[in-house]
Amino acid sequence: MIDETVRKSKDKKNWIIGISAGSNIITGKRKQIVRKGFSTKKEAEEEEQKINIYILNDEPDFDHIRISPLYELMKKEDSRNQRKASYIQTQEYNYNRHIKPYFEHAIIAQLT
Repeated sequence: MIDETVRKSKDKKNWIIGISAGSNIITGKRKQIVRKGFSTKKEAEEEEQKINIYILNDEPDFDHIRISPLYELMKKEDSRNQRKASYIQTQEYNYNRHIKPYFEHAIIAQLT
């Protein structure tokens, strides 16, 4: 669901676009797009329409995602969160030993 707003700035001089494009399916974080500095409401609404078209056309197709991209994302998150090396090694082992052989070719959306 796309929640969209065009509003005046606090100083009442410019218009602001604030679009909430739901949340990221994988990370669960909120997607928010903010654009500032439009001199007229019409200009802001036109830009809002352009952004909405871009959002609707740019949404990834999660119907065909497999387990390996999700695992790679998890590894990046672990390194960014500075997990211990032993934790990362354990996760690597568990993935390669138990998960990868079974789910390697499975499409996530088709699992129930």
